[in-house]
Amino acid sequence: MEPFDSHFARLYQRIGVPVQTTSAALLARAIAARSALGSQPHTDCWESWGIDRAAFAAVTSAIEAARTARERAYAPYSNFRVGAAVLDVHQQVWVGANVENASYGLTLCAERAALCAAQVGGAGSVMLLCVVADTPEPIAPCGACRQWIIELAPSAIVAMISTHQGERWLPAAELLPFAFDRNMFHPSREH
Repeated sequence: MEPFDSHFARLYQRIGVPVQTTSAALLARAIAARSALGSQPHTDCWESWGIDRAAFAAVTSAIEAARTARERAYAPYSNFRVGAAVLDVHQQVWVGANVENASYGLTLCAERAALCAAQVGGAGSVMLLCVVADTPEPIAPCGACRQWIIELAPSAIVAMISTHQGERWLPAAELLPFAFDRNMFHPSREH
């Protein structure tokens, strides 16, 4: 396992994510710790890594909320249930699940449902988006969801979690490099 500070830097500092408040910094460290440690808590290293127990519990709650949301998915056509949860800087959680439609193009993915709930619920900056599916390996968000993530949670870490214990944690920007974003509408006038 790589040293924690290197792992933290890989997730946050390399992409320039602002962690300006103490609570945001504690939550960012907890997210990085959870991604480094996997599902085993390894509490013996928390003190040396500067991990706040309450922040780590919020990350765990978000993952569990995504698991629970998955069970509530409406998937009568594919039977492929996906749950998602958004964790904001205030440690609030919003959930979503995929909702299928007989006209497949109208199906709503879990990631977009959770992001909508967070937006409408008044979420602060999104720190973490958890996606849980019953797949042998973690499943990545679809292209449409990746675009939504870049729009509504550009600084988030995306945790892709399989019910079979596999996990993959990435910064949102790595899911959609060279993304079309709000900066496309107002390009810098400096050359």
